[in-house]
Amino acid sequence: MQNAINNAQAAVEAIQSAVPDNEETQQSQLSSVQANATPIRPISSHPLDQIEEVKTYYPTEEEFKEPMQYIDHLFYVEKAQKYGIVKIVPPASFRPPLGFDMFSKQKLPSRYQVLQELSQGKPFVQNQEGHTFREIYDISQQLEERDRCETPEDYWKIEKDYWNFVENQVEPKIEVQYAADLNVKQFGSGFGCKEQVPRLPDHRSKQYLNHPWNLSNICQQADSFMQFPGIKDISGINVPWLYVGMKYSTFCWHYEDLMLYSINYNHWGKAKLWYGVPEDHRERFEKAAKQKNFLLFKKDPNILLDINTMIYPSYLQQQRVKVYKTLQMPGEFILTFPGAYHAGFSPN
Repeated sequence: MQNAINNAQAAVEAIQSAVPDNEETQQSQLSSVQANATPIRPISSHPLDQIEEVKTYYPTEEEFKEPMQYIDHLFYVEKAQKYGIVKIVPPASFRPPLGFDMFSKQKLPSRYQVLQELSQGKPFVQNQEGHTFREIYDISQQLEERDRCETPEDYWKIEKDYWNFVENQVEPKIEVQYAADLNVKQFGSGFGCKEQVPRLPDHRSKQYLNHPWNLSNICQQADSFMQFPGIKDISGINVPWLYVGMKYSTFCWHYEDLMLYSINYNHWGKAKLWYGVPEDHRERFEKAAKQKNFLLFKKDPNILLDINTMIYPSYLQQQRVKVYKTLQMPGEFILTFPGAYHAGFSPN
């Protein structure tokens, strides 16, 4: 989805890798998404533990009424763009029930991702036939049985394991799937959208259909640059994308097309780990990426545009690239600023 003042926002939604056992459980437990406290960072000398936390903002009820004005405030008053990405924790009154039907038989197209190949710039193999949400959950459970997040510290252990697979290509080979870039008008929205009204899993979702922070509505705000396409749908710009992840599902380093903002809401399930590089370190990031992957860039100078390459954030720091990170828990927004590289994965 997109937009704000003289820049725009691409809106995306995320549902992480857990699902209830039955529809009754979905109604009783999933209808109210609670923002969880971010796990405490460990004190250690490991390079990954030296990456600074992004700034988290807690808008008041009054500030939260107008998304465009609040984002404008973050940019011009808070100067939050210096972090590349920031976390926004909504007021306690904002608790949209999950508007996505997790028991639907609809197939969600996905992409296969091999962790040991993520640093090599290989194109993802697409699974156009896809899986239902429940099938994605079952695949995820097989991965989680071996290594679950039982304590807050486990998130940071899994982060190190992930980069060992990606950076050092250690065994065993791990292949995951990621249902990504799904048009919410076709596949459904976590907030619920007007096209879903007859089949919303929770009737309370209706009160959020017109909420300004429902990502389907951000482009329609008075100060939104993206109101101007009018009735023309642009997938991923003024129509949000839905993402359904599992453990280790990865979104590779990139910044938004046309130097737009983006905004992401984690609806339900587990955390997403984000890394961000401020726009004023973008050229330094690209120089470091080319040095590390010289042969890849020689073959394809525009390889970063393919969004299929992961680069170790601690290496970037060694090259004097400013990197921040954060865990996005369910019920939290992540805002990325124009020109800011960002990447991440699902630790569980």
